[in-house]
Amino acid sequence: MITKLSVFATAVGLALLMAGCAYTCSDLCADAEDQGCQYSGCEATCEKYEELAEAAECVDEWDEVMSCEGDNSDDACSQDDPCQAEMDTFTVCIAPYCSHNPSFCVQP
Repeated sequence: MITKLSVFATAVGLALLMAGCAYTCSDLCADAEDQGCQYSGCEATCEKYEELAEAAECVDEWDEVMSCEGDNSDDACSQDDPCQAEMDTFTVCIAPYCSHNPSFCVQP
């Protein structure tokens, strides 16, 4: 199950504007760390979600999550989730892949 904490650890709160106006999960992790958030395994979680997005052909949906999280990264440690709609869209996208590859979709 994908939760706000896992997404946050994966992506949240962090944000450096990159070329092409894209936020990367790793940048979001660094930003969260700079703000003092206590999310262990953020980089590993990022890698897992990025691999999952690619394998499930849901990269655009993942990019929307990253963009939203980056745009809302001023308070990376907040438990509020302004990007729930984007995460729900990503979750719906990966669901068929995960139903056929459940071991790949387990949280890291």
